[in-house]
Amino acid sequence: MNPFSYGNVLTAGQWSYLFSQKQDALGYTPVNRGGDTMQGPLNTQASTSDGAGFSIPPGAAPGVPVDGQIWMTIFGLFFQIGGKTIGPIANGTIVGPSNSVVGDIPVFSTTGGTDLADSGISLASQLPNLILATPAFGSGVPAFRALIGADLPTPQPVALGGVKSAAAPPH
Repeated sequence: MNPFSYGNVLTAGQWSYLFSQKQDALGYTPVNRGGDTMQGPLNTQASTSDGAGFSIPPGAAPGVPVDGQIWMTIFGLFFQIGGKTIGPIANGTIVGPSNSVVGDIPVFSTTGGTDLADSGISLASQLPNLILATPAFGSGVPAFRALIGADLPTPQPVALGGVKSAAAPPH
């Protein structure tokens, strides 16, 4: 069939031929641009040096976020989970209700909504049988020291397991 130009009036036979050539069954239900719920996973194109396979353009935060929502503003990436908003996540900053551990930040740290940065402090290798603890009988700056009897719970008679001593250590 010849290409048509502007102003052509098609005959019934031409219309019939064109309709017979169209694809009637896609094999899937297309996603509605106005919003939709997918019944399976969303797979996107893999990221390349030319761009990301998935993009969330910055905009305004939702007025009343609902669990599962993800959004981006000029301040960073946010998401809603468990009734709480986590974010912004931007340039190493995490603000939220968790005390997350990221990278080599020790487990006794908290993000507290501040920038994540390495303090430069590293724990050097120690001799065997040393523990990282505060000074005996009090609070203070943790340091490596020998384990002493006061670090252990008071021995109690037990049937199975636990700490038991034939002679109670003096503390």
